Amino acid sequence: MGGAALASAQLDHLVITPAGVFVLETKRWSRKFAQEGVYHDPFDQVQRAGNVCFNLLKAEFGGVMVRNVIVCAGSLPTPPEA
Repeated sequence: MGGAALASAQLDHLVITPAGVFVLETKRWSRKFAQEGVYHDPFDQVQRAGNVCFNLLKAEFGGVMVRNVIVCAGSLPTPPEA
């Protein structure tokens, strides 16, 4: 990304509340798929979507709290090492 703001991202759900904005990435994976499947990293997906939402809202409304949430029914892969 090189420090440039992302222009777009795919997100599953956007929840707007008085407490802030929640970006939800929803997954329903079997344990086998989570361990062996080829997939886009859900941690990266929700981070990218959250950043896009934050930047769009910041330009219009100032300091809006945006929280990234992964909603999982089934298994989720191990988060990448930081």
